[in-house]
Amino acid sequence: MVRKETPVNPVAAAFDRELGRYRPTIMPEPTEEGFKHVEAALTPPPKPDLIDHPPHYNFSAIEPIDVIEAWELGFNDGQVIKYLARAGRKDGEGTLKDKRKALWYLTREISRMEKAGIK
Repeated sequence: MVRKETPVNPVAAAFDRELGRYRPTIMPEPTEEGFKHVEAALTPPPKPDLIDHPPHYNFSAIEPIDVIEAWELGFNDGQVIKYLARAGRKDGEGTLKDKRKALWYLTREISRMEKAGIK
């Protein structure tokens, strides 16, 4: 792609030199492609949806909630999957803390099953 050159306003160039800023005397003519690049750079990235698809669960093609529902897991088992999947991914929470939470729910489910005589 060949760019056309257009002269810069010499008064503006001189003003910038007085302030210690260098401004070239020739500037490339703006192109549609250049405007798209600038627009993309100035557009903030979309904020993650912290309710429907939080980033600490949306790190792969399958979210933990989809696995829990597809496997028809109960509450405690679902919590185990959830905490193991997000371990170390949620802001400010460490991997060990999430794994301890998963273990707590697993232990609770095992106790529940033992009391109910489920093998």
